[in-house]
Formats: sequence, C-alpha cells, structure tokens
Amino acid sequence: MKTDPPLAGPNNIYDRRHEFSPVLGAALQKELGEPWYMEASSPGGDYVTWLNLPDGRRVGVSPHLRSDDKVMRWYIALNDAEGDPVQIDHELPISVLFERIAERVREFVARHVPGALS
Repeated sequence: MKTDPPLAGPNNIYDRRHEFSPVLGAALQKELGEPWYMEASSPGGDYVTWLNLPDGRRVGVSPHLRSDDKVMRWYIALNDAEGDPVQIDHELPISVLFERIAERVREFVARHVPGALS
C-alpha cells in the first residue's frame, strides 16, 4: 500500500509572507483533524487554526514571525475566554513536518488543558 510522504512546511523560514498563512494553516488543521478548525481572525485574512474548549477558552495555532531571530515559527497559544494568551509556545520553525507540529500542539494542550483531547 502506497502512502504519501509526510508534509513539511516551506524551506524559507525567513519569508514573512507565511505569517498567518491559510495554506500552512489548512495543512496543519488537516493533520490535527476534528474538532480543530481554521478561520480568518481579521478582515486582512489572518488565519488561525483553533480548538474551542468547553469553558470558553481556545487554543490557537498559526505561523508567526519571532522578532528575536526573524524566523517564522509556529505560535501555539492557550487563550482565556476574553481572547488573551495565557500560555504560549513559539519554538518550532515552519519548515518542520506537519505531523511533528501536530504532535507538539497535542503535547501543549495535554500539558496546559489536561483531558481536553480525550
């Protein structure tokens, strides 16, 4: 049985055009599966992949530029019910395999919101 190779993000981790990318977001959302969904969070098309939590909080994931090294990295945030980030992970560059990013997102959720994915 033939399987597709794992998808990886773009090689140019310094390209700012990848910030909030719907292409990268859609690939990650596909890897994460339900109940994750992607939406544009602003009129400018800033796409974020979200997981809604029962208490009104949300976990969001999208590519963002990290100012200290100018590298596009996956930004994972647990937001409170008002939409403010309370926990953040901003380490993995966008060139990492989507399956690894999804794994990191699941680890983040399990660490900060135990039981949310069960």
